[in-house]
Amino acid sequence: MNWTIWIYPIVAFVVLLVGAYKLDPTGKYRRVVVNLLIQIKELTPDHIDDIIDQIIEALKAERLNPESKIAKRIIAEVKKDIRNKR
Repeated sequence: MNWTIWIYPIVAFVVLLVGAYKLDPTGKYRRVVVNLLIQIKELTPDHIDDIIDQIIEALKAERLNPESKIAKRIIAEVKKDIRNKR
């Protein structure tokens, strides 16, 4: 197995965590998003809308506001990271 394919996702998660910590010091939103992204095996620009919909549903399931500033910022970071993967 080629381990280099895991470098980008790991770096993206670290950047996402560091950026999210500034907005979400308690980690509620960050934990939901990171757990969902870990469950999704392949992050590609082709299914970014499905991933964002799943993130929003996961936030709602945890009774967190997907329209909050924190959630919008984290979702924007995810979109940016996935689109930069192209």
